[in-house]
Amino acid sequence: ALVHHLHASFAEYVQSASHNTPREPMKILDVCTGSGVQALSLMAMCDLLNWQSDGGSESRGTSIGPNAMAVALDVNDRALRFTNFNALLNGFSLLSDSNGGTRGTIATIKADLLSGKVLSEHDPELTIVDAALNNLQVSDQLSISLGQPKFDVILANPPFIPVPPSVSDVAALSLREGKSWDVDFNSPRYGLFSSGGASGEDCLQAIVEMAPMLLDDENGLLAIVSEFMNPPSSLQYDPHFAINRGYSLIEKLEHLWNSGNDGTAAASSADGILFTNEFPLSSETYAGRRAVPNDENDLKRWSEHLISCEIHSVSPGLLFVKCHSTQDPMEEKRGGIITLKHFCVPKSTQGSIWTPHNHHALSFTRQMLWQNILH
Repeated sequence: ALVHHLHASFAEYVQSASHNTPREPMKILDVCTGSGVQALSLMAMCDLLNWQSDGGSESRGTSIGPNAMAVALDVNDRALRFTNFNALLNGFSLLSDSNGGTRGTIATIKADLLSGKVLSEHDPELTIVDAALNNLQVSDQLSISLGQPKFDVILANPPFIPVPPSVSDVAALSLREGKSWDVDFNSPRYGLFSSGGASGEDCLQAIVEMAPMLLDDENGLLAIVSEFMNPPSSLQYDPHFAINRGYSLIEKLEHLWNSGNDGTAAASSADGILFTNEFPLSSETYAGRRAVPNDENDLKRWSEHLISCEIHSVSPGLLFVKCHSTQDPMEEKRGGIITLKHFCVPKSTQGSIWTPHNHHALSFTRQMLWQNILH
């Protein structure tokens, strides 16, 4: 879903981003990368836009440098191997291999979002922020003259299911307790790839907190696909889908961005949009979808867990945040702030916000992104 919606607006983002004049390679961070599909598809999009701007096709006014650089993070070794394989399969090169392709370069890092640390025997205290930026510095020949580079885009598809601890697998629980685990015990249903912790927000919170330290202060873009707990519902909006502010989910996301994961203020100001479905699922319906079919005990377990976590409704969604410099001295002194808006994506016969090829949803998110943060 994130690939479809981001690609629909990516040319406009590149066109509006001042850091692409003069042209520079796009720097991408893909968190919870899995197979690497998000990073690799965006690198391919950069390759296409560069070809268009060089006259290979009718130019859309975009300007982007060749050979994008991506850093892909995951806690799973198998996922990182798939990312490297898919990169080579699609003509990209690995940072560790100077004889790779010419379309762009990707580096992989095994890391634990919950601790904020890279999983490395050589340097167990290395943080994700330092490791990600260090990879950029190695790949960026201009880093000596321009200073420490940061990322233009951060992509994330984190585990987001609010899994009851009693049905979570050993790996997911052990990671949250700072223990090692045996990969053979991983659950095929609610393991590391899907469990967002009891609240469903463990990884989401970690990503939003560290994003300000990793994104370029001017036009850096954060794009997350996730389920969101207790989103504002359509009943709180007028028929024209006017913006509504002040609800707990919005305030929570703003607080995470503003605080930063080291307890200090964020480095840059930002504007963002949270998109969710017009009609979120009730906790009862959600429990029924997540529990083992025809298992009343498991349904009860899920229902009681959601109630204990004060989760009343759930919606698939997309979060976009764009950094910008500020002309306000007071805002600069505070270290920057974020202002989030929320839009309900209207229900249509083509499905929800995540439904593949839902052109109504794509058109809606593209219009709102352009009018509010990408112009």
